[in-house]
Amino acid sequence: MGTVDARTLNSGALASDLARLRRRTSIKWSGFGDSDAAIPAWIAEMDFEVAVPIVEAVTEAVRTSDLGYPDHHSVSLKQAVSRWMTRDFDWPISADDVYVLPDAVRGVELALLAVTNPGDVVVVPTPVYPPLLAAVGDHGRRLVESPYRWTGQTWELDLQQIEDHFAAGARAIIVCNPQNPTGTVLSDAEIQALGVILERYDAYVISDEIHAPLTFLDDRHRPLASVSEALRERTLTVTSTSKAWNTPGLRCGVLLVENKTVRVTLDALPVKLHKGASIVGIVASIAAIDAGGPWLADTRNRLRLNRDYVRDCLAENAPQIRFRTPDATYLAWLGVDAGSSVDLAQVVGDRARVILSDGAAYGQGGAGWVRLNFGTTAPVLEEIMARVVPVLNCLAAGR
Repeated sequence: MGTVDARTLNSGALASDLARLRRRTSIKWSGFGDSDAAIPAWIAEMDFEVAVPIVEAVTEAVRTSDLGYPDHHSVSLKQAVSRWMTRDFDWPISADDVYVLPDAVRGVELALLAVTNPGDVVVVPTPVYPPLLAAVGDHGRRLVESPYRWTGQTWELDLQQIEDHFAAGARAIIVCNPQNPTGTVLSDAEIQALGVILERYDAYVISDEIHAPLTFLDDRHRPLASVSEALRERTLTVTSTSKAWNTPGLRCGVLLVENKTVRVTLDALPVKLHKGASIVGIVASIAAIDAGGPWLADTRNRLRLNRDYVRDCLAENAPQIRFRTPDATYLAWLGVDAGSSVDLAQVVGDRARVILSDGAAYGQGGAGWVRLNFGTTAPVLEEIMARVVPVLNCLAAGR
């Protein structure tokens, strides 16, 4: 089958990688212990070894029994995040504007509590990471989805529809940039236009930028809050080192807020809502920021090769599958059009023994799509594509 069958590494390497990965107890790999099991390519977790500076920092914490209750105000992490944003994203945010939290989703939840009231409408462009959708209803806000426009070449915000929602009374919008699941990075024009809308209607954007370090573009990621004065005052940014450096189980994220009035509201929320970061997560985050650069650069190169492999496989063997080469992340969003009632991930799992995420969970516009995680080793990715491509072809043909 052309590119898909051109295995660059032998079956021994595949068997070795799978044996190593199946010893992991994370949710991605647990439940797939026998040698004939399916290969998981669903949850957003990479299969690479963790950066040595992170291993050393965590090992030192364990060696010295530094495993007690963390300081959820962690000045050292706040200062590290300030250095990170200034150095890598040209955003000189103050350490005072950083809130330490257990993860990015908690940041979204706190942001909702800070800038909206129960019953307020919150706009979420879809498809998007499902917990962002759930957070709105979980906190008594009203979710309104605004589907991205698929042009056949790219994904674009429907800015007119978004403005219409704000004109009708919406109070905030949640965006994911770089976007999970499509890997699209918002254009400067889209960001500027969104800032104008927010200023016009005195509203806020909650920006999930957790995949920002994993961009393949020549230009650095632009945090929404750094683009204009209007956005600086109206953006609440959530992020973490956990996706880029592959440590989600260590429990640490941050919320970045420059608007002083919003910070007063955040500070008044119950302290228990801020707590939850682990002390190991904090030291790992600092190590990633200060010493994890070389590992991240190497990982981006590996992911770029994997992304291009997926692109080439599809172009050669399944050109009818809708796919946009992602600007960022290690996620491939594949459109099949097999009918909205079909659980595509279930069918692929049954036929190909590869576990994907079904697009229907990502909101409006997700039906007919699946998400594939290509953040794995070359032998495993080659096996995934060799199994998945024939099934996608059959589904696209209605078989």
